[in-house]
Amino acid sequence: MNNYFKEIKDLVLRVEGQYQDDIDDNGNRYGGVLIGTKYGITPATLRRHRGQKVTRKDMEELTKQEAIAIYKSMYWDAMRCGEINNFNIALLLFDAYVNHGTRGSKMLQKAVNSVLKRKVLKIDGVIGPNSLAAINYTDSVALWYEYKKNRAIEYRRIVTHNPKKKKFFKGWINRLESYCFDVKRALL
Repeated sequence: MNNYFKEIKDLVLRVEGQYQDDIDDNGNRYGGVLIGTKYGITPATLRRHRGQKVTRKDMEELTKQEAIAIYKSMYWDAMRCGEINNFNIALLLFDAYVNHGTRGSKMLQKAVNSVLKRKVLKIDGVIGPNSLAAINYTDSVALWYEYKKNRAIEYRRIVTHNPKKKKFFKGWINRLESYCFDVKRALL
């Protein structure tokens, strides 16, 4: 197990921001009701975490401490980021899962297959023992760049399919580019 969570969650909190309720952000709705998001936590996620219906006020009042608890249990642990050997890859997966949900893990599986030049992983979004072994086996530098490329392509796909999302594109790309490959950690 790695001990990257504290540092990685701080990096993601830096790019996630505070409460927002943009009408064009699908993640801001639950059951057709505009509730908003905070720290990248959607109403659906907060509802699962609390086990009860949530309101706009609940979302506005979500504390950073509760968001961190959600990050740990519903994102970090769920995607088994603590079992990824390389800091850089754990960072990208965690950020992708906060930003894309299971599409984030599917993009990583696709990147592994691409770097290894063969289909070793089923693209199902489940980070199980086979995915972990392949992720930890694959060259981290090549995987980093392939994974970032897949995420940029996903952002472009979203905008192509829904032009209203174009207003988010620059921010998404800036978010992705804010993460630089840490060479020292690549050696770990």
